[in-house]
Amino acid sequence: MENGLITFFQVTECGFYRLKADNKDPKKRVSHHVKGSLKDSLDSVMDWVKGREFSQTIPWDIQSNPNRTKIYFKDVYRDDATGDTLIVFCKALTNEKGDLSGFVENAKVGDKKNDVVQVSNKVKGQKLIYALPMYYWFIPSLNIIASIKFPHSLASTTNITEYIKRCIDNYAPTANRKVSNSKVYNSFLKQDINVKKVSYVSDCKKYSMSYRMEAIMQELSIKDVSLAQLAKNITHIVVRDTISSSKELDANVLFDLWNKITKQQGRIRQKNHVEIVTEVHLDPEKLTAVLAVYDEENPIGADWTNVGFRTGNDDTTRWFDSYVDRKNIQLDPSLKRENSYFSAQLILKALLLDRKELLNFVDVKKKAEENNKLAIGEN
Repeated sequence: MENGLITFFQVTECGFYRLKADNKDPKKRVSHHVKGSLKDSLDSVMDWVKGREFSQTIPWDIQSNPNRTKIYFKDVYRDDATGDTLIVFCKALTNEKGDLSGFVENAKVGDKKNDVVQVSNKVKGQKLIYALPMYYWFIPSLNIIASIKFPHSLASTTNITEYIKRCIDNYAPTANRKVSNSKVYNSFLKQDINVKKVSYVSDCKKYSMSYRMEAIMQELSIKDVSLAQLAKNITHIVVRDTISSSKELDANVLFDLWNKITKQQGRIRQKNHVEIVTEVHLDPEKLTAVLAVYDEENPIGADWTNVGFRTGNDDTTRWFDSYVDRKNIQLDPSLKRENSYFSAQLILKALLLDRKELLNFVDVKKKAEENNKLAIGEN
């Protein structure tokens, strides 16, 4: 099975915005959302790419921007029930001439002959575009984007949000669009390049707007995960502690070997680091209790003292203070199209099977926010 690591991004801006004076400080100008949504944006992009040739799915003039990363649109599938959409983008590997070089793996350092093979971009009369897939899961109902990174694929959310923005600005049939073109000399390219500025006039004709698309990565800590889900996966609790001369050793079989090795009994005369791994069977209530003790007892800035856990047969210890929840899906590599990439439909259907579990952090965050509001109200 091939593992796909999922990284979530919260969409913070998507749609058309205007600048307004801040109510608290008239000297400041703040961005105000006027209209548009993630679903609207995806609809516009999907309408534009429909029926296009693969080579024609870059939403900008590649001649005017030869050094810009080329992103293509390959495949899309939408689930009508949830509105979730999976898009397969492709990031080009070729340079502006379409050339690729393959270096011979057993060539010696310094070899000047037969150490590289030029890869043609034409096969049996067909021109090829060398690229790697980029899988993106769009969840408009939650304003969330997720990248799915397989060993054979790439991920660059900045490239994807830029793709959507340029598609809207350059090609989407949006009313009241204003475009201004100018030429600016580029000292690096040593030539003039075209600069295109796009703005929009409001329906009431009273102010201008701009299209924005921004997303920030969601780091899912121990406080953002479902404890019910995590508890059933934990098989061991790992406790690190420092025993110092101020502590008495209890009569505990865990320290019998330590006593024999050090030939000491009773009071310890120096600091010693110990790590105790205990097999456990936890439910959400017990895990909550463990975390409560951890929050109370774990000293800030401690270089050794810590509490963590292990899951299944994995000997890797995950520490509560640095734990980041990483979601993933697994797919059979034999299901790739031409042994190259997974289809959008295949990936989205796999995601939908575990959608509730994959997105449980949303409910956890929402519940935490509600509890904070209640706590503030009580104070």
